[in-house]
Amino acid sequence: MKDERLSQRIEIELPAKLCFQAQPNAWTKATIINISTNGFCFRTEAKFNDLLNEKPIVRLQIAIAKKESVELVVQVVWAGKTSSYHCLAGGEIPSPSGPDYEKILEFYTKLLRERL
Repeated sequence: MKDERLSQRIEIELPAKLCFQAQPNAWTKATIINISTNGFCFRTEAKFNDLLNEKPIVRLQIAIAKKESVELVVQVVWAGKTSSYHCLAGGEIPSPSGPDYEKILEFYTKLLRERL
């Protein structure tokens, strides 16, 4: 099977929070487990598997440094329950622009250079 990703995924663990459009103030914990220039794979509680399987648009707040975070709108493209504790989901950034996208792009580029 051919990998059609636009950029290389980098494995990482970053603390994050997510919220669904239907509940814009109900944030829940998540962990980013890999990152690219156009998307993320993240882990969250298994109870969100059904909601994420509906491929919603979510907001992700991602801590990229001790006192710095970014917030991005992400379109979930797949989800799956991995255990009774976790759900994995992959999402794409539908509108890759703006100051927070620029910060995540700089963060990604720095990570990529460090790992080469």
